[in-house]
Amino acid sequence: MQVKLILMALCAVVSSFKQPLSTELDGVWEEWKTQHGKQYAKVDEGFRRMIWETNQGLIHQHNLEAEIGKHTFTLGMNQFGDMTDKEYNTLLTVNAAEEEKSLDGIPLSKWNSSLSAAPETWDWRQYGYVTPVKNQVGPCKYQNATKEAWCKGFNRVPSLDEKVFRDTLYEVGPIAVSVNARHPSFKLYKDGVLYQPDCSTRTNHAVLAVGYGSSYLDYWIVKNSWGTGWGRDGYILIARGYNQCGIANRPVYPIM
Repeated sequence: MQVKLILMALCAVVSSFKQPLSTELDGVWEEWKTQHGKQYAKVDEGFRRMIWETNQGLIHQHNLEAEIGKHTFTLGMNQFGDMTDKEYNTLLTVNAAEEEKSLDGIPLSKWNSSLSAAPETWDWRQYGYVTPVKNQVGPCKYQNATKEAWCKGFNRVPSLDEKVFRDTLYEVGPIAVSVNARHPSFKLYKDGVLYQPDCSTRTNHAVLAVGYGSSYLDYWIVKNSWGTGWGRDGYILIARGYNQCGIANRPVYPIM
């Protein structure tokens, strides 16, 4: 009897894959597939549609709550809307333990009072220090020869000190950091300042801090590598002063 019940439940799940949850979203679904170049085998489309509609519901509910002040940021549909959590997580390739080991021996910044007083806001994009956003989902790649030609070494910013982090960013330029990008709020981020108290500080994704500012929350301006269709034209504002998603764990900058 138990096996029969399991089989009946499985049939119900498979049937739901074949029946979209809402025919009202047919047009939106087709437009989204075209926008992101999505094509599926007939047997797979119902499954992908179900994931996508679940995320549409999550986005809609979150943004309604944001309108009444429950959240400091909004979500939006993007290229990850049809992925399972397992599929998405395979794109997050930074290993926190390996990253920490790779930074062994890199000296800490020589922090002293000679550094200029940092202004309330700063954005290196306005000074031509930041290259255009690329769409490079997955492992980051670089040419060692190019790096070695331009970079003499690296310095680390003291961990978890976001005031020193801010002042150093103002003094030396954009700073490489890693964050935990596993939370749905990061995956589907659209606008506003990301403040998610349950975002883990165990990092798994490399990004670039290019500035900082303040509105209803202090924030970092962070460049991602998932194309301009993600977030704020490829950027995300991350709450500053909370080690949000582990952003202050291991900031590093090149010595030019």
